[in-house]
Amino acid sequence: MLPPLVTVIIPCFNAAALLPAAVGSVLAQGDIGVEIVLVDDCSTDDTAQAARSLASRHANITMVAHAANAGPGPARNTGLRLARSEFVCFLDADDAYLPGFFSAALRHFRSNPKLSAVYTGIELVDCPHEVDRLHVAGAMNFMPSNKMLRRTAVEAIGGFPEDATFRTGMGGEDGAFFQVLRKYFLSLLDVTVYCRYHVGPNSHFSRFVKRTRIENGKIVFVELEPIERSGALTAAILAFEKRFIDRCSALRDSTVFPELAKGAFTPGLIMA
Repeated sequence: MLPPLVTVIIPCFNAAALLPAAVGSVLAQGDIGVEIVLVDDCSTDDTAQAARSLASRHANITMVAHAANAGPGPARNTGLRLARSEFVCFLDADDAYLPGFFSAALRHFRSNPKLSAVYTGIELVDCPHEVDRLHVAGAMNFMPSNKMLRRTAVEAIGGFPEDATFRTGMGGEDGAFFQVLRKYFLSLLDVTVYCRYHVGPNSHFSRFVKRTRIENGKIVFVELEPIERSGALTAAILAFEKRFIDRCSALRDSTVFPELAKGAFTPGLIMA
């Protein structure tokens, strides 16, 4: 039996009401060889029951449960360890794909074998405040739900950071991961809207918008959280990047590196 082409990992925490729609948006992408891994992060509602029900009805859905709440980064890493596919997606349980996302992303990967990620445009859902286009661009860069990634690149980075610093309410594990991805790998942005991003009043995105303003075409922070002022968050992000660089340095000193160095490219973001 051939392995799936795409694995969609959905971390779930108290998302019983929204999970079926997220899963349905994956199934609606068509029969291209997709597996779905639902990771219940010790929910206190009926999320685990909803996930088990979905898994019982669809052979390509697997459900796993954490014994203790660990946060979205570790939940994504749990799903990643189960993935058998060439490509992976990380869909938050309150977000959803729009039709055509998988076919478009896979077409870009096939057209450019050097790509490690495809980003898409997003539609904001239940956004309680006005936002600038720069805020939307920031979300597109650092949110997980609007991307398809090459699994080997995700594994090379080391998955998402699980440091305690990222469990303070500020999050930041997404930013740390995607900062490394954008800095050292080749990504493509397709501005077509293929993802519905649920915002809500208490999301990280809402906090980001409320703590910033736009000055001279740039985002300026007018309020910092204590973990930002102390430098602890920046230190954790830099430590995550250093661990990745250290692994690359070890690879450089191995007998494998000369083969990998052939056909080098310039990392960054290209437009579709």
